[in-house]
Amino acid sequence: MFASATLLLLASSAQAGGIGIFGTGGVHTEKLYYYSNVATVDGQSVPIADPADYPAFDITEILPSAGGGLELVLGDRDEKINGTFRFWAWADLPQVPAAEVVTDLAPENVVEAPRDTTRAIGMGMVGLNFGLIGDPDAALFGFTAHMGSGFLTTDHTEFLMADIGPQASYALTPAIRLTGDVVYTMRHRKGFSHGVNAYVGARYMFD
Repeated sequence: MFASATLLLLASSAQAGGIGIFGTGGVHTEKLYYYSNVATVDGQSVPIADPADYPAFDITEILPSAGGGLELVLGDRDEKINGTFRFWAWADLPQVPAAEVVTDLAPENVVEAPRDTTRAIGMGMVGLNFGLIGDPDAALFGFTAHMGSGFLTTDHTEFLMADIGPQASYALTPAIRLTGDVVYTMRHRKGFSHGVNAYVGARYMFD
């Protein structure tokens, strides 16, 4: 239904729209898996000979991300509802090694392979913006929602993503709009990840 509404908006807005730039930053949760090479027997740490027998654990980390890109706007600038296609480069900061975080294992007993480099991501999302209070030619407040994916990553961990949250815009001139939104973000790849992101940008409307 969400995609159908966006396609209908695109069909009805062939002669309208705009282009914009934006920056984004936020945080998201990410699981880090690790193992212990010792077992506790009668209160003593006993080495485990076979790595296949190492007990597995995981922790959930909160990691920053940031990026920026372009958006295409579909719809008349006088309307309170319009569509957007967003394309941007994004970066997730490295994971923090479990050996530096966990307290129930000595660092030398933690076996892990954390992502220790920044993950570069190519993002694409399609969305709808709904203005609820105000005037598109002045200040407008409403909410936005998007669906899309991280379709290109440096470590081959592509994912689906959706977001929703409040949005505001302010018309500097009839053609130039400042925009901002703060959204709850959900990622999915072999499980769900949650986060919050803020987007700030400017749009130039053609019509």
